[in-house]
Amino acid sequence: MTRFRSLAAAAALFACALPALAAPPSTDQVRRIRQVLGFDLAMHAMLDKEIAKAAEQRKWDAGGRACVRDEIVPVLSDALDIAFADLFESSENAQAWLDFADKPAGRTMMEYVRADVAASVRGEGEKPDASALASQMSEEDQIEMLTFILSPAAQVLQKQFPELDLPAERRDALQAKIRSTCGVEFDVAGAFSS
Repeated sequence: MTRFRSLAAAAALFACALPALAAPPSTDQVRRIRQVLGFDLAMHAMLDKEIAKAAEQRKWDAGGRACVRDEIVPVLSDALDIAFADLFESSENAQAWLDFADKPAGRTMMEYVRADVAASVRGEGEKPDASALASQMSEEDQIEMLTFILSPAAQVLQKQFPELDLPAERRDALQAKIRSTCGVEFDVAGAFSS
């Protein structure tokens, strides 16, 4: 019996020595980050462009366009949640971003990010000027932004955005649902290209 206690104690010590696995970001954190960074608006804008192209080619009416949008938005939103959870890796990273976004320096930086995301989606016009970003900030805010950018949480900026993965069987099921519910054909692949 003593031997089992010794083994149990050794296992407990070993377990304590292992680094704790970081909890992934919560769904709420991911959705708030998407809003803060402007990806919710971007998702809808990109989807609307894809649907408008298809509607023009196939002569859909407004009801067909709205139906396709209603079917795709939840699936695309889920795919974005997975991609953002993967990108931000941990609840701690996600919370650090949300906390920073609530500070004056963070609000300024997030305005820039949202404008950059919007310009990328439009594919036209000028992107916001990153050098002008610092000139809008007080010295204290510049230090706060630099401190954040050098933090472990900001390392997500170095990563490539994950692909919005929609497995073939799910894509085929979504296309079939659009066909049966909306009465139109729509290739959903374009809506999931990141």
